[in-house]
Amino acid sequence: MKLFFTAAVLATASASLTKIATFDGDKHTALDWEDTNDPVMGGRSTSTFVVDDSSKLGVFNGTCAIVPSLSAPGFCKITSKKKLLGKLADVSADLDGFMELRVRSSTPSFGGFRVAFEAKNIPKTSPFGGGSFKSGFNLTDTTDFQVVKVPFNSFSYDWSGFTGRCDTKDPGGQQHHCCSDDAKYCPTATFLSTISALEIWAEGAVGDFHLEIDYVGANSE
Repeated sequence: MKLFFTAAVLATASASLTKIATFDGDKHTALDWEDTNDPVMGGRSTSTFVVDDSSKLGVFNGTCAIVPSLSAPGFCKITSKKKLLGKLADVSADLDGFMELRVRSSTPSFGGFRVAFEAKNIPKTSPFGGGSFKSGFNLTDTTDFQVVKVPFNSFSYDWSGFTGRCDTKDPGGQQHHCCSDDAKYCPTATFLSTISALEIWAEGAVGDFHLEIDYVGANSE
């Protein structure tokens, strides 16, 4: 299965876009975010996340490094904090569409960008993986803004805590599965109607990364 999807570069967002997260102060979509790195599991990756009030962008910046105990790349991620009402925008109508991000990067060749979302009752498939639907995405080779479309049928909750992917086997032998393997691993309208948090990851690739985020949303066009 192809896990990473080439970004489409669009001038404006379509009318069917539902924004889930923005950084422009809108009370419906402006979220608080937490930054987490792999030193929690003995790694050496580092990152920062800030909201630039002048540009109205979220800026995720850092270095993904090898975890010595695993001899494999670790992770950095940002996670939106749970809102008081418990869920974000209902995007169940876009089940046959995609998650959409408008971003800009000075490191478009970095190979470890991923996006994920949490929702009520998503299974956790291992001590280090699952509990959210995750998919990877690639950026086109440009430092301009681009709109990335990540199909919901590329997301799986059965992702590896070692690689972040759904098509790999863990060192202990656990094989993970993608949405294309079995529909039970795919997002459903129920999950998309109860999204409680978003995650942006830099994972499974070594190197510096820089990502400026305008919005995260869902679309079907």
